[in-house]
Amino acid sequence: MHQQVKAFLSKASSTSDGSGAMALVPVEIDPFEVREGALLGLLDLLADKGYNLRMAGGAGIETGGEFTFAIDDEGNEQRASECAAMLAENGYDRVRVVEPYMCEVEDRVGALRDCLKELRSAGRQIDEIFVGTPRKGKVPIQVTTIVTVGRGKSR
Repeated sequence: MHQQVKAFLSKASSTSDGSGAMALVPVEIDPFEVREGALLGLLDLLADKGYNLRMAGGAGIETGGEFTFAIDDEGNEQRASECAAMLAENGYDRVRVVEPYMCEVEDRVGALRDCLKELRSAGRQIDEIFVGTPRKGKVPIQVTTIVTVGRGKSR
């Protein structure tokens, strides 16, 4: 689990013409263009293809944002790239693989701080962080939602 896959669950509403490799850069996503249940659809596809999530997070996931996840690579360093290719083959056109900084810490007070000290002393700033720690054999999952008007019930 040394790589993350980042995916948008919708296509951009508009694009901007760039030059060279940057042609047609997505610049805006209309949350109403994200199909209902988009995250569950992605999770179904990942499960059907045998990908076990080891970490997941994101912001605005079904409202135009990005879903970030790491899979159990099963000792295969190409597994995240293979997953990204599979997603592209299944219509997810805005997928990328990134190499995050990774540390494993003990479940104790101050462990996250101690892990991040090395990055700060190297002059780096934190952009994103995803952390979950087991408690009584279970990993906590917290989800915040918004209620959409006219699209059905949300909780």
